[in-house]
Amino acid sequence: MLRWYGDIMLKDEIRIKFINEKLAQLKTYIKLNSHINLNDICVVSEDFFCKLLNSIFGYKLINANVLENNFKGIDLIDTNTKIVFQITVDDSADKIQTTINKFQMKLS
Repeated sequence: MLRWYGDIMLKDEIRIKFINEKLAQLKTYIKLNSHINLNDICVVSEDFFCKLLNSIFGYKLINANVLENNFKGIDLIDTNTKIVFQITVDDSADKIQTTINKFQMKLS
């Protein structure tokens, strides 16, 4: 629901809803394509989310594949702050645990 302040509709709410809708569409598009082994969008999305997260949070993330091809458990890394992300459409508990295990093995 849009909120009004006097006669002015809050534009931020419209923008947030638009961004939310587009991210939901992107998630669905990526998930559907990955189910039929069209994974090119998954690879491209790593760079998209790298730029998005850097822009929003001021990180200095890079694609971990630049450091090591098919870096285990990590897709994006900020080597200064040691912040890492994995970009995935699989949000299952098994996937999360597998990722944590891969990352821990990489550290040891």
